[in-house]
Amino acid sequence: MNVRILSWTIFFLLSRHHLSAATDDYSLKIGHLKPFGEAGSKVEVQQIDGFPTIKTFFQDYWAKSKPFIMKGAAKSYPAFTLWSDDYFLSFPEASTVNIFAEVQKKENRTLQPKFPTFHEFVQRYNTTQEYMVDKVPKFLQKDLWMPSCIACDTIPHSNHVMWFSSGGTKSVLHFDGYENLNCLLRGSKQFIMIDRKHPNKGFIDKPRGTYSTVDVDRVDLNKFPTLANAEYHFAHMEAGDCIYIPLYWSHHVRSFGHNIAVNVWLEPKNATCIDLSGCQEGLVNKTFDQFSFSHESESADESENTDDITRLITGLKASLNTEKVVTKSNFFIYLDEMLELPEIAMQDSVYLSMIKIFKVFDTNNDGKITSLEVENISQTDIDQLNQFYDHISSTKFEAIATGRVVDSGQDSAPTVKVSSTDRDEL
Repeated sequence: MNVRILSWTIFFLLSRHHLSAATDDYSLKIGHLKPFGEAGSKVEVQQIDGFPTIKTFFQDYWAKSKPFIMKGAAKSYPAFTLWSDDYFLSFPEASTVNIFAEVQKKENRTLQPKFPTFHEFVQRYNTTQEYMVDKVPKFLQKDLWMPSCIACDTIPHSNHVMWFSSGGTKSVLHFDGYENLNCLLRGSKQFIMIDRKHPNKGFIDKPRGTYSTVDVDRVDLNKFPTLANAEYHFAHMEAGDCIYIPLYWSHHVRSFGHNIAVNVWLEPKNATCIDLSGCQEGLVNKTFDQFSFSHESESADESENTDDITRLITGLKASLNTEKVVTKSNFFIYLDEMLELPEIAMQDSVYLSMIKIFKVFDTNNDGKITSLEVENISQTDIDQLNQFYDHISSTKFEAIATGRVVDSGQDSAPTVKVSSTDRDEL
């Protein structure tokens, strides 16, 4: 009898503890309704003088996913002394190149951007909220040295971005699907980062865009409790400094004063898979226009489907950083969130297309996706994924437009064999 009473007492206490844990109130936690980075613990990012060697960069930082600041590394750039508003306006090409400009300094990815000419932007950015986020115009690329630690043709350069504003910008909390080397040429910046080892499922609530809806000025820890105990890595940059932001590290960026930064995206690859044998060590004064960027030619209006498939692959890679596998059920949850499908569009043909997408990744048909399977996705696979996505997307938009369930039929999606087991899961 005493044993039974003891058992029930333990059960009761454990139940109360579980209920308490499930209903924790974070209102009194340090950092609640405070700016991002005020909660949890704080770590200062390592600083070194200038650029490291190529070998040091890849062995000590890229391979270890370790951010760091390179003090004064960009002060030798021609752009550091040349770039001014008058200099920009002196180029006739400035009136012929349109750029992507965000319309609000506190980033809001639901707002429509503007596309002024570079000349128009430079003339008005000081009196507007506009913020240039676009490729470096061709006529300015000769003013930028490629950072010497990545100045080698065998290093996978993907693209570059010029971040240009009158200061006071605040990014959303997000992560990128690329390695990132960012150099500041004017003003100052603060990067607040979270290691990719920290589970981001609790705060990256927009997986389609790999970002969070958390208010970076007033973080609601009751809504985003995983941020309460995160370890925040702080990096403060002055003009001339560069920073390395590793793949999948979530980060929020603030700028101060008239601000220009240029970053280079690098394709995510294992450091051991990059051939550095022919790379020249030391200061290599080669400018941006002397390098090939694999995604530089992509236009702003490139296929939205390709972007979504890229985001899907990026999201899977990020999930597999903290989990060994992605199960079919978890994959469907993620895909549903990414596609933001309305309930009205959830019909058999859509589910079948979702199963087909899963099967492209699950090459050994064991009902799980591994990091190796994602890494081995080929261009043929991507083309097939886009076809399946086309069907889901068209069904989604037709359902929204008509306000009713649309049965566009399975025939509009590519035909693959779907087992009875798969059908039973619908």
